[in-house]
Amino acid sequence: MASYPTPARGYKLNIGFGLVNVGVKYAPIVREQRTKGKFLDPATRGPVVQQYVNEAGDVVKPISGYPYGDGFVVLDPEEVKSLESERDARLELKAFVEVDTIDPLYIEKTHLIWPDKGSEASYDLLCEVLADTGRALVGTAVLNKSTKTIMLRYGQGCLLAHVCSYDANVAWSDHKLVVMGRAERPEPDPAMLDVARQLVTSLPDEFDLSSIEDEYDARLRETITAHAEGVIISRPEEPEMAPAGDLMEALKASVAAARASTNGKEKKATAKRPRSKVA
Repeated sequence: MASYPTPARGYKLNIGFGLVNVGVKYAPIVREQRTKGKFLDPATRGPVVQQYVNEAGDVVKPISGYPYGDGFVVLDPEEVKSLESERDARLELKAFVEVDTIDPLYIEKTHLIWPDKGSEASYDLLCEVLADTGRALVGTAVLNKSTKTIMLRYGQGCLLAHVCSYDANVAWSDHKLVVMGRAERPEPDPAMLDVARQLVTSLPDEFDLSSIEDEYDARLRETITAHAEGVIISRPEEPEMAPAGDLMEALKASVAAARASTNGKEKKATAKRPRSKVA
C-alpha cells in the first residue's frame, strides 16, 4: 500500500458517512507561538516551585471546591471523573448545511483533518463532496471530556473542523443590551451614511492574512536578545490619537485621503508599465 505524507501527531476520529467509516486524525491548525516568561528567584535567577497558601499564611496542598450558594462543595476526584463523557473517537453527523448558517461567533477552535492510514479514498471522496457543494457537515463528538458540536467543511485544499462553543456560553444578555442601545438611538444621517459608505468601499476588496505578524512577540524576542548581549534598545513613543472632532468633517477628510492614496498608487503603477512599441 502506498504511503502518503501526513503530520507527525494527531488524535484519532471516525466520521460516520452513511455506511462508510472515514478514519481521520486531527490536530489544532492554529498554535500559540508567543514567547512566554517563567517565574524565577530574583536573587539567583533560578527556577521556583509554586506553593498554595491559606488565609493564615500556611502552605497547604489544595483540594477542589465547587461554588454553591455562599460557600463551596467538595467532591471526590473519582466521582468527578465518573461524570466525564466517554471518549469514543466518533463524529456523529447530524446535518448538512450552508456554511454561513453557523455564525462565526460560535467557532471556538479550528482543527486540521487528514486521513488515517487506509482511509485516503473515503477522505478524498468526502473532500470532493464538500468542495463541490460548498456546504458543511455538522455533528457531535466527545472532545476534552464533553460533547462538542463540530462543523466539518472543505477549505485550503483539505478538511477543516471547527469546534463550536455551547450556546449557553454566549453572553446573550450583554448582546441584548448592545442591540437595545442601538435600537434606542436615532437613525444615522443619510448624508453622513453616504460619505461613510464611500469611505468603506474605497478600501481594497482583498486582504492577505499572512501579511500580518505578531509585532509584540518579534519586539519581545529582539529585546530579550539585546538584553542578553548587553544592548539597550530605545523605542519611539507611540503617537497619540487625535481628539474626536466633527464626525462629518472627519469622514470627508478620510474619503479625500483614501482617494489621494488610491490615485497615487494608480499613477505609480502606470509609470511602471512598459510603453508599447509602434510598428
